Amino acid sequence: MTAPTSVEALEEIVFAADSAATRWRQTPALERAAALSAIADALDASADELVPIGMRETNLPEARLRGELTRTTFQLRLFAEVITEGGYLDARIDHADPSGPWVRPGPICVGISFRSARLWCLRRATFPSRFRSLEATPPPRSPRAAVLC
Repeated sequence: MTAPTSVEALEEIVFAADSAATRWRQTPALERAAALSAIADALDASADELVPIGMRETNLPEARLRGELTRTTFQLRLFAEVITEGGYLDARIDHADPSGPWVRPGPICVGISFRSARLWCLRRATFPSRFRSLEATPPPRSPRAAVLC
């Protein structure tokens, strides 16, 4: 196990983390991406040192911890790639084409609330701002079933 930490030391750690979070928020996106990649590289380089510590502290086998480390570094690199690529910033509004064959009168059935056994429908005239609830037959046997019409 790691050494115990005093209350004073813990307060210093929390204060330092808060200060770092403030600076991190002000960091440009590409610098954040580079930092995430550098963290992943450092974790990979320290795997032979980190895994035995994790084994002592968690009693998990080496293979499991190496897999967790690989998953973590993969995710860090993926997040860095997403930030660098920037596609997540491209907001789009797709306006509906009312002349399409998918428009029909009446409500759109979107699902069943199994707790209250109600069928939830969206009225086309007010979609998506209003919901209408109709009494429904008892829900299907499967609690995970969804109804889309």
